[in-house]
Amino acid sequence: MNLKFAKGLCSFIAGVLIFIFIAQIPNPGQAQTVDYNTISWTTTTPSIVGRAEAAGAVVDGKLYVFGGYTNTWTLTKRAYSFNPVTKTWSRIADLPREITHAGVAVDNVNKIIYLAGGYVLNSQWRQVFASEEVYKYDVATNTWSRSIDLPLPRGSGALAIVNNNLHFFGGADFSRIDQADHWSMPINGTAWISRPAIPTPRSHLGVAVLNGNIYAVGGQKSYDQYLTAYNSVDIFNPSTNTWSVGTPLPIATSHNGMATFTSSGRIFVMGGEWSHYASSSRVYAFNPTTNVWDRLTNLPASLHSGVGGEINGKLYYNSGGPTFSTTTYEGTPTLVK
Repeated sequence: MNLKFAKGLCSFIAGVLIFIFIAQIPNPGQAQTVDYNTISWTTTTPSIVGRAEAAGAVVDGKLYVFGGYTNTWTLTKRAYSFNPVTKTWSRIADLPREITHAGVAVDNVNKIIYLAGGYVLNSQWRQVFASEEVYKYDVATNTWSRSIDLPLPRGSGALAIVNNNLHFFGGADFSRIDQADHWSMPINGTAWISRPAIPTPRSHLGVAVLNGNIYAVGGQKSYDQYLTAYNSVDIFNPSTNTWSVGTPLPIATSHNGMATFTSSGRIFVMGGEWSHYASSSRVYAFNPTTNVWDRLTNLPASLHSGVGGEINGKLYYNSGGPTFSTTTYEGTPTLVK
């Protein structure tokens, strides 16, 4: 082979290899999107206490879990936070009392987590299926304080914050009869006022705020072996003070309250229960642009009544029935250029 030709060929091949290498380097000016349809699930540090029907929320990069039932169906007041960076669970201030089935909402500006209603224990240590009590947890000071009680006792209802106003709706009363009441109050207010009732009375529903509207997602009629799960989605517009019908879930789902959340401009629903003790591993995300619920990679196990959220681009799901799991799942979506 001609030496000059060989040198030229080697230079050409080297140039091609360099081009291919550079092409693999992400361009800072090129938008990176996340394909949530493909999620790689793994496990991280298990929680210290196995539980179900706990309250939970994500604040400042940590997952908070409050109360719930332990693996003996006993109500607990214990609370923990999970730091995904250090992969550690830390015990934080106990709830003021044992609570399950509370509505939860986060004031991200002031770093306050609100819990409203729920199941509690009476003075005889018997479970009561509705409470009017509202508590708030200050993340910065790790302290609890009492807020303004709901107008009526409710369990397994939904709580949301939009435009600095708390909204509570749905849930069931002492007799576990589903209710449609809807009340709101400024986060620093002194009284709840009535708002238009949710169109379908139900409990154990998910709630999310998207583009200034409140979405009531799924839920159920009645309870235990008598329950009928819903796939309905109702949307409340605070500006017009009206409810409208949204795109229904692909399947009927209840017990999804603490694993329904907003991230990246979409509403996520992880797990749930479509019949008594019939748990789901399905994960969905609602895209308001297409008005479609997209099916995502399933959770590794069928679970309901767990706590989930998104932290730094990863999805987390912890605790839940029917096994009072301590497993903490971590989901990494696929990055798409």
